[in-house]
Amino acid sequence: MAEAGAPGPICRFYLEGRCHFGARCRLPHPGAQAEPQPGPQSGPEGKKPSMKTAQAVIDRIRWDPHLDPGDFSVGYLDRFRGVQEEPFTAFCWDEELAALGPGVMAVPQHRIRYFRHRGRLVWDRASRTDLVFGSAEGRGTTILDGLAAAGAPGEDGPPGIVSSALEDSRLRSESLCPSSSTEPELKTKHSTSAHQGLRPTHFVALMITEPELREAVARAHARLIEAEASMGSSLVGLDALHLTLVLLRLAGPGEVAAAARALRCLVRVPSFHYPMALHFQNLACLDHRVIYSIPSPDLEDLAHTLAQGLKAEGFQVMEPSAEELGPHLTLAKLPRGTPGHLSLPEAEEGAELGSQSVEGFQLCSLRGLQGARGCYSVLAQVPLGPSTQPRALS
Repeated sequence: MAEAGAPGPICRFYLEGRCHFGARCRLPHPGAQAEPQPGPQSGPEGKKPSMKTAQAVIDRIRWDPHLDPGDFSVGYLDRFRGVQEEPFTAFCWDEELAALGPGVMAVPQHRIRYFRHRGRLVWDRASRTDLVFGSAEGRGTTILDGLAAAGAPGEDGPPGIVSSALEDSRLRSESLCPSSSTEPELKTKHSTSAHQGLRPTHFVALMITEPELREAVARAHARLIEAEASMGSSLVGLDALHLTLVLLRLAGPGEVAAAARALRCLVRVPSFHYPMALHFQNLACLDHRVIYSIPSPDLEDLAHTLAQGLKAEGFQVMEPSAEELGPHLTLAKLPRGTPGHLSLPEAEEGAELGSQSVEGFQLCSLRGLQGARGCYSVLAQVPLGPSTQPRALS
């Protein structure tokens, strides 16, 4: 009778080198190396790891303060044209599809195929790639990891997040002002980033439409070119002349429409006042990069009223710092990264430009200038109706 616990007979097939069961064999294989244990399954019954949905990606792009919706594009399946790609901000994300009218771009979630961030694929349904949250084949890599690895964004597109040191250095070397090549924003050389790297997507403007004022600006342009021929490429086009009142960060057409409605309500409040006309005189030059004119009366109080009203309605207002210039008219600006400097001839310092009547505001997009004439895309008009109270010039 065999003793309890005595080892069983050795597998004869193992001794002959023909056992196909390996470590799973019921008989011992003395001297055999232990086979590696299989890793944990990716899910119940070997299912693939779950992947974040397109709706989750949409929500993060819209609400994560570190991300700029303008940096993203969406690939979607069109039933007639196949896979198409459009900017993320071109879609309406905050309304049900059934509630949208004609002409509003929207797409069902199941038709979304991929998302790109600054041209880089970050979420793809077919390959189960998720570099936004790091789920599925993303293997834990998130969009914030990608931003940190990329470092400072290039000049070709708006950055999503910029370190304060880089932003301070950039602002010391250039002025951000309304021009034909950059966003309508102007900061002094001592200003710093007040918005933690976030960029505006839209702005409330007062467009320059008076023919006499435009002609005076054109004459000033001609005199500037006569003094310095290379200044021609820095001049702001006549159709792009405007004063920026408020900078906004809006997520899609739905918020644009809501902001336009809020503006129309704000200007009809009995306590809302505005000047009947603006007078422009005395050109100035900032840091040899910007030539501009401050209107009389100035519009700082008006801009503050509009900004506070929109902020109270829940819109993201990009408030200027105390060092930034108030609303102004830019005549010339060196494009970002362009060498050289602008100079203002002494004869132009007291130049008389003319006046602009104040009849309404415009809600514009910061997606760049439109058409051959180089004008900003006006998304909504905000007329100043009879219920608003004009204020006489002092």
